Amino acid sequence: MIMGRQNMFFGGGQYNPKTNGPLERYLETHDGRTSFPLFKGWKHYEMLWDRGYLEPGMSVIRLMWNDGREDEHFLVMGVREIEGMSELQAHAGREGTQDPKRILSEKNCPPWEAHSLNREPTPR
Repeated sequence: MIMGRQNMFFGGGQYNPKTNGPLERYLETHDGRTSFPLFKGWKHYEMLWDRGYLEPGMSVIRLMWNDGREDEHFLVMGVREIEGMSELQAHAGREGTQDPKRILSEKNCPPWEAHSLNREPTPR
């Protein structure tokens, strides 16, 4: 059986409510221990922010380029602000403060992992 690109990463691919069910159930199996949650685009970032999973100054998103280009890490600072983790020797993000909506809405933006999510989120 040939797996599509969406399904070949991390036990089922990026989050899709139609196939993965509620976000909370998806996060139970993609808890950062055996696999990290994988998302695509701005709408997922906004959803994680609104539900309180992305924690300013703690949560990190990692753009998963996986095509001969270094992945990029960004520290979440706010709903419309991420900071490139340019001090990393490998997998650095773009320098300075960035708008996640602009970056995650780019035409060729890859899926992204979410790290250090709030385990007891409070909706915003």
